[in-house]
Parts: sequence; structure tokens; C-alpha cells
Amino acid sequence: MNTTDATPPEIIYAVAVPNTIVANGTDETTFVVKATDPESNITSVTMDLTQIGGNASQALEYNATLGVYTYSTGTTEVGNFSLPVEVTNGAGLTNKTNIQLNTTAPPRGVSITTPIGKTTDEKVNATYELTVTNTGGVLDNYNLSVDNIDGASVAQLNTTTLSIGAGLSKNVTLNVTNDINGSFRVTVTVTSQTDPIVNATTGIITTTVLDITKPTIISAIAVPDTIVANGTDNTTFIVKAIDRSGILSVTMNLSAIGGNATQKLNYHAPIDIWYYITNTTRVGNFSLPVNVTDNAGNSNTSVSITLNATDATPPVINWVRLNKTKVNQSEHILVTVNATDNVGVVNVTADGIPLIQYTGDIWYGTIIAKQEPGLYNVTVIAYDDANNSAVNDTVQYEVIPKPPIIYIIYPIEGQKILIDGFGEIINVSAHAISESNITSVTFYYYNGTAWNIIGAANEPVTGDRKNGTWNVTWDATKIPAAPETNYSIKANASTDGVFNESLSINITVAVKGDCNRDSNVDFADVTYIGNAVMNIPGYEVNEKVADVNGDCVINFADVTYLGNHVIGTLGYEELKNCPYNIK
Repeated sequence: MNTTDATPPEIIYAVAVPNTIVANGTDETTFVVKATDPESNITSVTMDLTQIGGNASQALEYNATLGVYTYSTGTTEVGNFSLPVEVTNGAGLTNKTNIQLNTTAPPRGVSITTPIGKTTDEKVNATYELTVTNTGGVLDNYNLSVDNIDGASVAQLNTTTLSIGAGLSKNVTLNVTNDINGSFRVTVTVTSQTDPIVNATTGIITTTVLDITKPTIISAIAVPDTIVANGTDNTTFIVKAIDRSGILSVTMNLSAIGGNATQKLNYHAPIDIWYYITNTTRVGNFSLPVNVTDNAGNSNTSVSITLNATDATPPVINWVRLNKTKVNQSEHILVTVNATDNVGVVNVTADGIPLIQYTGDIWYGTIIAKQEPGLYNVTVIAYDDANNSAVNDTVQYEVIPKPPIIYIIYPIEGQKILIDGFGEIINVSAHAISESNITSVTFYYYNGTAWNIIGAANEPVTGDRKNGTWNVTWDATKIPAAPETNYSIKANASTDGVFNESLSINITVAVKGDCNRDSNVDFADVTYIGNAVMNIPGYEVNEKVADVNGDCVINFADVTYLGNHVIGTLGYEELKNCPYNIK
């Protein structure tokens, strides 16, 4: 502090620019103070702004460019104000003055919208949205009041006060409810709390009529929604509905499931529902209409309850018939079935083969018999639309095996077989083919009076039991002695009790060297063949019998050879065959 300075600062001027403003809180003035002190610096310039809502010691800022102290502000206070200014220098000396400020009241205004009146049911609220707008130039607070002119049961705003900035709007809600029929006038007035002269009023007319609104169905269900259509499995229909005049009744049309067309549901007060318990024997997916009626007679029939009733009754197979019960392997069998069901048979199979519906309850089709011989049951299954099924496997058929095919391959038809009478063996062969295993093949020869067994083969010599060659040996010593005897040969193939015989073939059996056909080989035959070689009439010989030396011609060499054979000369024991003569 400069203690030698005894002169207070000089205030050159102190003004408000402008000196008149609108007291709306946004219109501003700037306080300007120019002061000087030749001996010491100015340390502060303050103002007491409490009259206009400001600080009691508001500091002004120094503007070096202009060399003045300034402060800008606005106010909502209305009047003519003399605002104190104090300038202090470095010596602590002060100088005081006042700045004059005039404020004028801002313009105030308010408006409210007028909604269109509504028509509503008794005791049903009519709601209106009203918009209040501050048309003045300053924030204002408003009171709202309702004048229930005609005495509506309810005429109420959601608020009774509003604070709205200049040029802004806010909405309020008005609820009007009437218990009786008629038209009810309600007015709403909005008034400025600052200047009650500033106000606005709107009027609304609400008309109440009889209840014309149908009930609201909140839910309508079946619990459970799927049951078995057996007449004992129950479902519960549950309906929940509301209405301002109250629910008078709830009914359902249950004729589709065999019930009443206007079946009343029972009311259960504790949980405010309507219910009915029932069952059905009808099968299907049903949509059952619901009718909810209020006390004013309004009905809601817009909802149905869905119920699925499934079939639990299987079909009945009354009979199964086959056109034949004894069949060959893989033979076709006609199957006819009579099957019924409470809702209808949709499919029938026999051994897995779908049958065709002929008419009504009759189904038919063919199956193929099994390959292997034996007794078989036919499994018939009938299905209804719910996939319930019935099975019948009591009808049987028997597969009779096909007889084998057999034919003799040696000897061949008409063949002449020569034997020498000394235990010669003849091979007899047959080929057999069968769809089943052949157990054995037996060979026979016919001696003019009866069939005699040659022998039986239990294993094929080539191939297998279904396609193979079977062979036995025929001991010629057991053949009755007779010159050039004709025989028939056959074979019998057996398959599990079923057999088949080959066609018989004819062969001729002759004794080698028995030229005179007396069943003996001796000197009479030597003489006979000698006469034959000399072409003496009456001495014809069979070349296969007479060619005893095996050179394929009949001459004196055979006479000599046969003579040596008869007398037992060594080297002549065997009567030979021509290589072209097959034994």
C-alpha cells in the first residue's frame, strides 16, 4: 500500500449500456466504469447487484483495450434501480457512485389446445391430451384447474402446475369418466402464477352411451390339448375373459366332439376363470368355438379352442384267406383279408407286402412263397389312421420242394455193353440238379418183370448236392445170363422226401465171344465164328461179340484167338474189345 497517497481514485464515468432492459432473464446490460488514480493503481471495481438478484460485491473485469471495467448481466426483477459502484486504489482509498438501470416487465402469454370430444361406454375412461404453450417472453409457472360443469363421475388432470420456458410447450392429460348416459362438459383453465390476468381456457364435451364393447378374451385353452378318444380320457377347457360391465356367461359349441352346441362353462371365482371338463370318443383335430357374453349383451365369438383327439382302438382282422395252402417254391399266393376299424383301416400288409383295398373291408394282394421247403405263417398287419395296428399270423401255407431234374449220362440210350462173364464192372452215372440239397441218387435196371436196384450213391462225384454228377458200379456177374439181353435203366434223386426219376434208357448187354448166343463161351462158338468168317448162310455174328482179339475186324484171327481162349492157352485169357467199342 502506498501510504503517501491520500487522494482517492477518480471515477470518470459509470453507466449501464443499455440502461433499460426487459426483465426476462435473457436480455442483458453491460455495466461500464472508467476510473483513474494518478498516484497509485486501481486495485478493484465492484458493484452491489442484490437489487436485481445478483451478488453484493460483484467484481468488474478490466478491459485493457478500452481502459474500462465491465460486467454484463440480465435480470428478472422489474423496476428502476440505482446500483452502488465502489472503486478502490492501491492505497486502499475508495470512491463511490451509482449506476441507474431501468427494467421493464417481459410480455406474458399462454395458450391451451382444445381436443375433439369423445364418445365412450359407461364407466369407461375418456382420455384427452392437452398442450399448454408459453406464448410470452419469459419462463412462467402456471396453475391448472378443472371445471366439471355437468358433474361427470371423474374429471381429473394428471397435474395441477406447470413450469414452461418462453416459447415452449408441455402436455397434460385429462381423464373423464361417466357412470350414466349423457353428455358431460368439462373446462380446463391455465393461469400464470406471476400475472393471473394471463390465462387460457378450453372446453371438452364427453358423451357416455350404453356398453357397446364386446368382452376381451384373454386366453382360451384345452388342458391337455391332446387326449385319447376313448370316452374316459378328460380335457379341461379354460377361458379367461374381462369386460367392464362383467361377464355374464361363457359357452362352447361341442357338437363336433359329440357334446352340446351351447355348452355352458362353470365360473371359478378364486382365479377368475371359466371351465368345463369333458371327453370324447370321436377322433380328429377339432376347432371348438367359444362365445363370451357380457352383462350388456355384447358377445365375443372370435376365439376357438383346438383339441386333438387321437384314436386308441386298433383295427380288427376278421379273417385271412389264401387261395392255396400247398405251393411250390417261390410260387405266388393270393391273400384276401377282411379288416375293420372304428374310424377306418388305411393300410394292410401281408408279410410286409402292401395289399390293395378291393371294397369296404376287403383287401387283397399276392405274396411270394418262401424258397426253402417247410410250413410258414403269413403275418397280416392292419393299420388305422392313428397308426394303431392289429396282427394276425394264424394262417399257414406249406412249401413243397420242386422235384430235382435228373438224367442218365452213362450208358447212353441204345448202347450195347459187352461183358466177358468174369465179374466185369459197369459204371452207371447220372447228373442231378435241384434247388434243394439232393440226399442220394439210386439206380435201377428192369429185367422184364421188375425194377431191380443197381446201387445208391450218397455223395456226388463232381459238383455239389444241388448240381452234380452221381455214380455207381454195376456188378455184371449179377446180371442174369442171357445173350444180348436188353435192359432199361433209371435213376431216382431224393431231396428231403421229394424225389424224381429220370427217363429210363435202353441198353443191350452181351457176353464177349458168345457168338452162338447160348450164354456160354466154348468150342461151339469157335465153330460158329469159323462158319461166319467163311460166310456160310445162317451164321451171322455181332461184331462186338465176335471181335475177340480187338483188331476191329472179324476174320480167322478171331477164330484162332477164341480157340486158344477156350482151351486155356496162356496169353489168351482176355477177350479183347475193339478200341471203338465202349464198355
